[in-house]
Amino acid sequence: TVTAVMQDVPTNSHIDFDVLISMKSIPRVEKDGWSWIWTTFVTFGLLDENADPENIQLAQRLEQTPRKHAGASLQRLQKMTFEEWEADGKEWKLYHQPLLDIHLYSSDVYSRLNQTGDIKMVYIFGTIGLLIFLMCLINFINLTTARSFGRAKEIGIRKVVGSSKEGLIFQFLAESILVCAFAILLGAFMLEWLLPLFNTLSGKDISFAILQRPGLLALLCLSPFVVGALAGLYPAFFMTAFPTIRSLKNKVGEGGGNSSFRNTLVVLQFAVSIIFIASTIIVFNQLAYQRNLHLGFDRSNKLIIEQADRLGNSLETFRSEVAGLRKVEGVSVSDATPPYIYNFDNFRLKGSTQSEFPLNYIKADEYFMDIYGLQLLSGRAFQEGFNEQNRGLVNEAMVRYFGFESNEEIIGKKLAYYDAEMEVIGVFNDFNASYTSQLRPFAIFYESSDLFGIPGSQLSISFSENLSGDEITALLQDIEERWASMSNNSLFEYAFLDQTYEATFRPTVLFGKILSTFAVLAIFIAVLGLVGLVTYIIEKRSKEIGVRKVLGASVGHILYILSGRFGVLLLLAFVLAIPITWYGMDIWLEDFEQRRPIQLIDFALGGGLMLVITMAATSFQTIRASLTNPINVLKDE
Repeated sequence: TVTAVMQDVPTNSHIDFDVLISMKSIPRVEKDGWSWIWTTFVTFGLLDENADPENIQLAQRLEQTPRKHAGASLQRLQKMTFEEWEADGKEWKLYHQPLLDIHLYSSDVYSRLNQTGDIKMVYIFGTIGLLIFLMCLINFINLTTARSFGRAKEIGIRKVVGSSKEGLIFQFLAESILVCAFAILLGAFMLEWLLPLFNTLSGKDISFAILQRPGLLALLCLSPFVVGALAGLYPAFFMTAFPTIRSLKNKVGEGGGNSSFRNTLVVLQFAVSIIFIASTIIVFNQLAYQRNLHLGFDRSNKLIIEQADRLGNSLETFRSEVAGLRKVEGVSVSDATPPYIYNFDNFRLKGSTQSEFPLNYIKADEYFMDIYGLQLLSGRAFQEGFNEQNRGLVNEAMVRYFGFESNEEIIGKKLAYYDAEMEVIGVFNDFNASYTSQLRPFAIFYESSDLFGIPGSQLSISFSENLSGDEITALLQDIEERWASMSNNSLFEYAFLDQTYEATFRPTVLFGKILSTFAVLAIFIAVLGLVGLVTYIIEKRSKEIGVRKVLGASVGHILYILSGRFGVLLLLAFVLAIPITWYGMDIWLEDFEQRRPIQLIDFALGGGLMLVITMAATSFQTIRASLTNPINVLKDE
């Protein structure tokens, strides 16, 4: 019964829903509501507006709550008191968190109401933004100081006619601020144009209206002054330090310190570019490693139908009819499917001296092994027509866990689960049930066994290889027609298993795409600065090049003279970039249980690509300068 209509939930809320249903309306919740250790739910508490969420009394009361209430559930399910539970080395704690912290500080918490963000990604992309900003500053400082020698006479004349050093510094800072103000306006227009592309790339829905917030608006207004001052401070002091007489004679040369400073900036710029390139290579190598990882079972050509229990008593009939369809090779019923098999409970192996151990398991029928291509290594699998209730198959990791020398030794053993006992009838190969590097003890129990499973059933349908898109569409229509006739038109939900696995890679793909975009941007900025710097160097050394050619220098020798120093700077940048990239990407890879180790080839590729780009950016101008007729530059001498 619809009792009310509420306002739409804001789009930036992690609590996203279309309908709110009372807990009492869900039969399973009503049935198992007595259990204090059923942790499927999130509990929200409203504090007094003057209360401190970190109040020590609140934390203490939360800590005591499980001891007060969970004991009865433990006694009923585990036949032990709360004190015995703790004495066995186990713990049961409640944790609290401010509502506004959930979005960015819950990346390690499973089963939230919706997808949450990760503060680490904010830090990563914030750092990337700062690095891009740093490269722009480097370009501005580098090119401004390089071009400062062309303004030497202007500075000398201004000094002669009475301009003070402070006035000149103010003039150059004002120029820098004006340039930054124009860049802000240009950037705002470009942002409005590029924002839809960024939203498509990142999967976000960021609006240009976000810049209308007072804080961001104030930041935008202040940024030309701050950035202009940062970028123009050094060039302003550098240019006003020219001696007046030498400025008027245009005899200002490059000081060694200035050249060293500019070289340092070029090294930093190269290093940032190599960091971006190498990081992008590492991200996509990790993605390829995940995609090509052999998980121990066949995940191709699988269709998963969710909530198959909506079929009620028609479930077996539906399974049989779908199994008989052309192009369908088999159908299995289970309470979960990879990579989301999260049933865990404590079991005991009867006759073993070891205490309880956590067992990851599913409940499935006799067709599950064949559907997923699991190999039976010892014993037998479930068979149609047998009474398989309270029987199970275990993986090799279970055999190793108990130290058996052969798979056969575990056959016939009993796994104790509360008051029930499960007989082990077979051993199958290890497979990755939940996309983790840990090969834990895992069991497949028969679907009617007396143990708790994930509510609901799922159908795994294996279909023929190499089906065309039209054939898959036709097969889906056949299955959906049968579903509609047997489920009283309940919602038909399905997913392709390979797409489900692809969805687990989506954050890595997204991160890789964004990082590669920033890498391209960083390279573009570096190349712009490099081209400007090379153009200036060639202009300053044009007569030197002419003299060298007259004295017999070859084109290759001149090319080496003009470009050689950039190779040295690139080498220094490469050495600087390796430890920084290694450290940063090693932290990023910590979130992956299945991870590809960082290799030196990743950095070699990054450095090599930057070398090629640098040579391509400088070669055209340097070759053109080395081919110039010396008469054209020496005719006035």
